[in-house]
Amino acid sequence: MKKTQILFIIAAALLAMSCNKKSKDLNYNGENPIIMALHDTIRPDIDSDYDVTMTSGDNNFVTILKDGSVYGKNVGEANINMDNGYNKLTIPVNVELFIEPTFDFGCNADEIIKRHGEPDYRYGDSIVVYGNSNNNNMFVSYACTQMVFYLNNNAKYYESDVYIKKGLEYLLNKYLEDRFVFDTIITNDDDKDYYYYHSKTDSSIKCGKIENANQWEDFCLFYYKADGKGFTTNHTN
Repeated sequence: MKKTQILFIIAAALLAMSCNKKSKDLNYNGENPIIMALHDTIRPDIDSDYDVTMTSGDNNFVTILKDGSVYGKNVGEANINMDNGYNKLTIPVNVELFIEPTFDFGCNADEIIKRHGEPDYRYGDSIVVYGNSNNNNMFVSYACTQMVFYLNNNAKYYESDVYIKKGLEYLLNKYLEDRFVFDTIITNDDDKDYYYYHSKTDSSIKCGKIENANQWEDFCLFYYKADGKGFTTNHTN
């Protein structure tokens, strides 16, 4: 066999070995920190040629499921540790009471769906609902709701709602205290009290809380945007 042929075979073998060689790198490609809703699950976007072991830095707030998903057990902060046998990563996780509803105020239904995809549920033409409502979740969903009582424009969506279980009222109150300033209480014709707040960081964002807003939930936290067009205090779902 000629010398050039031998060199070619050796080079080809070395190239094949280099192509088949696994990388020891461990890369995380998602948001940092990971922000997730209470009792929700998320699977981190990880790149590794080797199997990755994941552990929670605090099982009181975050646990790792068998399929590698992260489960938000309680509202709070924790780290998840990743190890592929060669490299390690630590990623913080913030578990929130819920993920903020969409603030796409002034959009019609088609625009909402175009931006956020098909909703999980639809109730007639007035409510499109996004969110998880399985039995493991203590918050149900949020909705982009058509509010004819707020503005005389039935084709627009001007409010977002979040439905929260009664047992989480203390977390809801803490959420409001941290991010909003109490404004006023208004009682409607059904003797229901609406608690209104305004944002500490964005004066155009208002919100309110009402008990038993719906027959299947205990609390409704609703957001709306004060744009100077004359919002009323009436509210209905």
